[in-house]
Amino acid sequence: MFGMFNRSRDLRTEGVWIAVVLVVIFATLRYDNFMGLYNVQTFFGYNSMFILIALGMALVIMTGCIDLSVGSVVALSSVVAVYASPYGIEVALPAALLTGIAAGAINAFLITKMRIVPFIATLAMMLGARGMALVLADNKSVSVDWTSNFTKFGLTRAFGLIPWAVILAAVVFLALWIMLERTTLGRRILTIGGNPEAAKLMGVPVNQTLAITYIISGACAGLAGVILASGFGAGQPLEGLGWELSAIAS
Repeated sequence: MFGMFNRSRDLRTEGVWIAVVLVVIFATLRYDNFMGLYNVQTFFGYNSMFILIALGMALVIMTGCIDLSVGSVVALSSVVAVYASPYGIEVALPAALLTGIAAGAINAFLITKMRIVPFIATLAMMLGARGMALVLADNKSVSVDWTSNFTKFGLTRAFGLIPWAVILAAVVFLALWIMLERTTLGRRILTIGGNPEAAKLMGVPVNQTLAITYIISGACAGLAGVILASGFGAGQPLEGLGWELSAIAS
């Protein structure tokens, strides 16, 4: 019975990849230069934002919770990054990262200390972060300082080939994979997702682990905000609408 279940699960996974391959083949035959180097670079560079928020969301979902605020946190972080852009990527990236961490920490506080269910807590953060982004940006897109090196992060490529955004997403992916596979925190995340009550009885610090996952999710959204601002040359307070659904689906 278990063998049949595992085989069914494998077929579903293989079906996704088969569908992806078929779509790529169709698009390659249908559209000129679909598999061209520039198109591939642009595709992965843009979608690195979704990779980042999906990675953070994956950890949250593994604990049996949800984070609806990631899209708004991306928008807020992009605005913060733009205001820090005159000082270069060295300041703008940490500023946006800290913005995402702060949003994740607030989510964690509401859920673990105030005992508000994750759906409601992160929905409130979604509205709050969006409102703060609009206030900071005065309800419009805010242009970056083009004299600094900030936009080079989103518009240039390492070794002239790989977008820096892709490298950033790959580093985060590798770090989180190692964390899940090789650390106690990773085991705790999976244990809580399996059975939170049993995890408590086993002595697992459930609230602390939940707080860390929400902070990581916020941090990933903050990094996505840097990519958004540096790639588009502006802070986008209205961007990120519905991105939480894409992250959940991913």
